[in-house]
Amino acid sequence: MKHVSLRIKFLVLIILITSIPLILVGMSTYTTAQSTITEALVEKAYSKVRNNADNLSGWLNAMRSEIEGMSRVDIIRHGTDEERKAYLHIEASRAPSPYTMLAYASLYDTLEMPNGAKVGPWNKPWQDESRVGQATLTDPFVSLYSTHPYILIQVPVYGQDDAMIGAVYAAIDTKKMYEQYLNFRVGLSDEVIMYNAQGNLLYHPDMDYELKANLNTPELSYSKIAVQMLDNQRGYTEVKADNHQYMVFYSDVGLTHWKIGLRVAMNEFDQPLTSLFWQTVGAILLAEVVMTLLLWQLMNRLVIRIKRVLAVTEAASAGQFDTMPVPDDGGDEISQLSQSVNDMTVHLREMFDRLEAIINQNEYSIIGVDEEYRITYFNKAAERMLGYRAEEVLHQATPLLYMDPDNLREAAEALSLELGRTMPLDVTLLRELRRNQVSYEREWVLVHKDGTRIPVMHSSSAIRDRDGNTVGVVGISRDITKQKQEESIRNRLLAVLESAHDLIATFDQDCRLVYLNPAGRAMLGLEHETDLESALHDEVPASLEEALLSGMDYAQAHGYHESVAHLHTLDSRIIHVSKIIVTHEAAGEIFYSCIARDITETTRVYEELGIAKREAEEANQAKTVFLARMSHEIRTPLAGIIGLTRLLQKTELTPLQRDYADKTHSASEALLRIINDILDFSKVEAGKVELNAVSFNLEELLQKLGDILSVFVGGKEQFEFLIDLPRRLPAALIGDPLRLEQVLLNLCGNAVKFTNRGHVLLRIELPASESDGDVAVRFIIEDTGIGISQEQQSRLFESFSQGNAGTQRKYGGSGLGLVIAKSLVEMMGGAITFESVKGEGSRFEFTLNFAIQSSATSEAYQIGEYAVWVVEDYPLAQEHSSAMLEEMGLLPIVLPSWRLAFDRLKRAGIGALPDAVVLDFEMPDMYDDDTWHSFHAEAVAAGVSTVALTTTFGREELLKLPAEDRPDAILVKPVTRLTLYRALLPILKLHGNVWEAQEEPASEEREVVLPKGNILLAEDNAINQLVAVEQLREWGFTVEVAETGHEVLNKLEQRRWDLILMDIHMPEMDGDEAAAIIRTDARFDDLPIIALTANVIRQDHERYLQIGMNDVLTKPLQTDKMLHTVLKWIKPKEQEAAYHEAAAALETRPIAESEEAIALPTVPGIDMSAALARVSGKREILRHMLNVFVTDSGLFEQRFAEAIAERDYATARRLAHTLKGVAGNLSAAELAALADQLETLLKLPAEQIDLKEVHSTAACVYLVLKPMLAALSAK
Repeated sequence: MKHVSLRIKFLVLIILITSIPLILVGMSTYTTAQSTITEALVEKAYSKVRNNADNLSGWLNAMRSEIEGMSRVDIIRHGTDEERKAYLHIEASRAPSPYTMLAYASLYDTLEMPNGAKVGPWNKPWQDESRVGQATLTDPFVSLYSTHPYILIQVPVYGQDDAMIGAVYAAIDTKKMYEQYLNFRVGLSDEVIMYNAQGNLLYHPDMDYELKANLNTPELSYSKIAVQMLDNQRGYTEVKADNHQYMVFYSDVGLTHWKIGLRVAMNEFDQPLTSLFWQTVGAILLAEVVMTLLLWQLMNRLVIRIKRVLAVTEAASAGQFDTMPVPDDGGDEISQLSQSVNDMTVHLREMFDRLEAIINQNEYSIIGVDEEYRITYFNKAAERMLGYRAEEVLHQATPLLYMDPDNLREAAEALSLELGRTMPLDVTLLRELRRNQVSYEREWVLVHKDGTRIPVMHSSSAIRDRDGNTVGVVGISRDITKQKQEESIRNRLLAVLESAHDLIATFDQDCRLVYLNPAGRAMLGLEHETDLESALHDEVPASLEEALLSGMDYAQAHGYHESVAHLHTLDSRIIHVSKIIVTHEAAGEIFYSCIARDITETTRVYEELGIAKREAEEANQAKTVFLARMSHEIRTPLAGIIGLTRLLQKTELTPLQRDYADKTHSASEALLRIINDILDFSKVEAGKVELNAVSFNLEELLQKLGDILSVFVGGKEQFEFLIDLPRRLPAALIGDPLRLEQVLLNLCGNAVKFTNRGHVLLRIELPASESDGDVAVRFIIEDTGIGISQEQQSRLFESFSQGNAGTQRKYGGSGLGLVIAKSLVEMMGGAITFESVKGEGSRFEFTLNFAIQSSATSEAYQIGEYAVWVVEDYPLAQEHSSAMLEEMGLLPIVLPSWRLAFDRLKRAGIGALPDAVVLDFEMPDMYDDDTWHSFHAEAVAAGVSTVALTTTFGREELLKLPAEDRPDAILVKPVTRLTLYRALLPILKLHGNVWEAQEEPASEEREVVLPKGNILLAEDNAINQLVAVEQLREWGFTVEVAETGHEVLNKLEQRRWDLILMDIHMPEMDGDEAAAIIRTDARFDDLPIIALTANVIRQDHERYLQIGMNDVLTKPLQTDKMLHTVLKWIKPKEQEAAYHEAAAALETRPIAESEEAIALPTVPGIDMSAALARVSGKREILRHMLNVFVTDSGLFEQRFAEAIAERDYATARRLAHTLKGVAGNLSAAELAALADQLETLLKLPAEQIDLKEVHSTAACVYLVLKPMLAALSAK
């Protein structure tokens, strides 16, 4: 109890004092209540036993009286046996009747009871009976055949002479009697019995004892009190049996010798006392708790007041005087104590505050120690300096805690030498230092808590008492870290100045040189070191000082001045320097610094660079002129060759001559493409590509792009190329469609190339609504291809860079495509971004802004509410096709397999049939031609149109079928919204506004009616003259030729011309000079002049337009472009309508197959006519296909051999499959068949592949492939 608070002690004492009387009172109350309640419960139980015994007696007496009444009726006394039986039966049937049987028997008859017992004068199965008046009441009895007990009431019947002639017998079932009069309880475990005068148990809850046991039966609890229960009519007593205490109550049943007994366990009487007990205990506890809480509250207030005083006194003893005063105004003794403590605290605080202000309000750490060198004082500055809190070190640590061990070791070594003995590194060292020198000042290095070393200036003095004994030491330390740093910086700066290679000089406010570094002395030619304070100013000539200080006034006004100067050094050199003068001010004194660098050599180099730059610019100009002239010189004869061969092809030629002409034309166009590609790449590399802003339709551009890419899709399995467009697009955008197509073709081509399975998605989005005539278009190209690794992504846009050597060998390519695409997108105001995961695919994205030529949007492709089935297994393609059909107002239904579509088509009724079925011919369950023939037959029978979605190779296979077995339309993937609309529109027998003018049969060649006009051709080259004149005259124009500029001017005076085609380079007078002269004559203001040039440099083209020419045509002349340009400018008002009609006709004019075939080379193994038909007569696409074929298949033999050697059969099979698809697209039937055979051999499991047969088949492929590649490479 030593450390227990006063409050706890007081409460424990109060609880002990109050608990004892409360417990005694509670016990007395409980004992009295227990006695009263027990007596009441016993009386209640005894009363229940007596009442039930009396009730049973009354009931039996009533039954006896009722039966005696029956025995006196006339029918019983004088009636026949049948009458008696009937009467008793009626009485027994009355409800509620307690009788189980009512019967009459003569003196000598025997009755059979319901339980089988035989009853008669000489047959009595019961143990005992009671006589009540004339009636006899038997004990319950059973028969030999039944254990069910009954009681019997027997009443005599008297005849006419009052002689007994028989008796009425009434049998009563004891079950109902027991339930009514013996079914009562006092507690939960009570036991009720009934017994007769002999103690035999007439009723017992346990059937094993009923009518079988006696009260004296040992195993029964009544055996100990059996005599008392038999001798007394009524009463109760206690008995103990089976380790339990019982109270037994009993009472006799009047008119009988029966008695009812009730056994109640004593704990049943104690049960109601349990709640009383706990109520008493609860009341005592509650009284204690209330009393404790009240006392606690009272004591708590007193203790809190005392603790407030205690807290202030403890703080004061610890030296803390800034505590809050004790708030106590109670007026008692504690309040007086509080006021006294508050006054004491105020006085102490004022006294110590003055001392603390002296000690802590500075940057000096003050640390005091006792005679054992334990720290006894540690001020705030010491805490800040060393990082320790005062409570961490007071009375615990010594100064060794924060002193630098190296310093201590040095001091110990010096003291050891002085004293001649070794000094330990402990407080002994400090004592010896103090003994040797009572007070001292020196530099020490202290160590911060975090390990930082702090240099300090330390002053130490001993503290002595009145007797002169040393009782402690006080040390005062000042941090000199900043001072040391400034000293170090000053030394380093001085070292930098001394080692600098530039001149660094300082002048005072009187412009006297006070410092010059060694490099400056060397630069100025000073040989020897001089005294900076005296001789330096005198040794440097004034002219040099003035040169160095030139610009000083500007520096004084603006802080600094930079300039270039020429210095004449003391060793007779002239040097060029770049110098800066800076003004400084310190302590009110102004001085100047000058830094000068020798730039003599740099000046010489710059002069040489200027000369070299001028020479380079002159060379570049010469190169530009040379490039323009060489372009003109090369393209001029080349244009003639191409034009003449085109004219030659239109003449009657022998097969050999036609072959020569075809090869000549192809070779010349190939040469032209090479020249254009070199120039185009050079411009991209030099950043000189310029954009051509024209009007174009984005959807038509994407359709053209899809046509080109369809060639590359054909060789892939389980692959989809999708083009997703927004619902509405602007009708016409202003931009460079050629460059946009070039970018998309490159990105999409790469995606297709590097994606073997899955899909490539080109999605067009309009991220924001149109505003101010502009629209932003986002282009997204996603694929599920091989992806790009993180290492490859870092150099993705580097020139001539591909993933790795394996990628180069496997996929080919130069590595320039993405570089050019990135440059073009940036030129168009966008930026390409990409995301890629190796093995999962890539996503490229860029956004471009276009001006809108027209605010109208493209017409929606509406067809109507027709049902169209889409048979497609690829989920993304299902969604894409459904969306396009829904935009057309159609009702798409997607079916994931051919089998499901076929079964549904067979089962569908007329109302459930579709109007058309769009079928993907590249699905896995489209096995062969039989699958198509079965489906087609069912579709024809049902009157359903079919549209095939396939590759270019698949289209060839379908076109080989008879016309009646082909689909109603064949679309080559990728399918755009426009191509799908064009295919479905005629099938569903509708006519949209857009295509009404194009519904004429393609076989009917429409005549193109061109407007007439007079054209003056200015051209000095005879071949070019021939080509242009023949072509223009074929179109119906009148043409005259002028070979010089002078002739042009002369012919203008002779007649009226509608247009001049002006060659730029002609003898005597060039075309640009002639055009400039023409534009000075107002008569020819409306005369169109079109420049003819082989020069492709755009700056020159712009110069031609600035001169006054209207348009530019580059050589060699392209037929279509020349016609469009001529028609563009020859359109007088009377020919305006004819011009539009002719232009529209030229847009839609079909190109004859024979004409197209003429322009293509002959390659062994390739059916050029069939290949051209496969790409809808588009020569550029076919030529591109042939070029790609040469590039991709040129290394087939090497790649295939490497794959077989490495047992990489999957790659070998893919190579064969790709070759088969490409060969099929080019109508190279033999090569496609051999590649298919090779692929079949490689589809077997690896262990079953016959390498000998593979090599044999591959050799056959090489024999067919090599001549093709050789022919194409030669052309």
